[in-house]
Amino acid sequence: GGGIAVSGAIVVVCVVALWTVRASMKMWERTAKRGQSVVKNAVHFHVHVKNRKTGLEWTSRMKRSTCETKYSRDGAVDATAQAARSIQTQAAPKDVAFLGVHHVGIICENLERSLEFYSGILGLLSNPDRPDDKLPYRGAWLMIGPEMVHLMEVPNPDPTEMEKRPAHGGRDRHFCVGVRSVEGLEELLQANGIAYTKSKSGRPAIFFRDPDANTLECAEMAPWR
Repeated sequence: GGGIAVSGAIVVVCVVALWTVRASMKMWERTAKRGQSVVKNAVHFHVHVKNRKTGLEWTSRMKRSTCETKYSRDGAVDATAQAARSIQTQAAPKDVAFLGVHHVGIICENLERSLEFYSGILGLLSNPDRPDDKLPYRGAWLMIGPEMVHLMEVPNPDPTEMEKRPAHGGRDRHFCVGVRSVEGLEELLQANGIAYTKSKSGRPAIFFRDPDANTLECAEMAPWR
């Protein structure tokens, strides 16, 4: 009889412990849903959380792009927001100042074919101040506003067959440039038989590929430089 009683007590303790853990995690989930301000830039970081009521604590691996700045009822910023701000501070050393994107390197199989696409169809102009005679491969520098695209005729480690890449370029590696009119670009692509897809978010942006399956995103926006 005593053994049964002890076993029953152990079961009760285990059930209570499990209920406490589940209740604590649900409470933190509810707290996480109250936020409104999104902390951008997709970087993973670890947040150590301790429930002051139960004493339980655990570490969560979170993504900063989906992490929200959350406030408890007394107005104090919780551990998640503090960790996000700490990472933002640590990610910008005082002796390093990132100024902008200088150029994007694009691998191509045939330089003349790529120049026909980027200059002949899209109208990008060559930058004569960036000669390629010092590089061990053929290439060209094309201007996009104040930035550049560097075409490089080198072996491509990625598959160039369109059927081996995602149908929507937004799900593939890509770079984005701003344009004054997406509608005008659509007409240009249609006139040259170049397939494209529109942004899944509904914003004025389209995705299309060059002859080597490299993806360009063009988003309608005002000049920012």
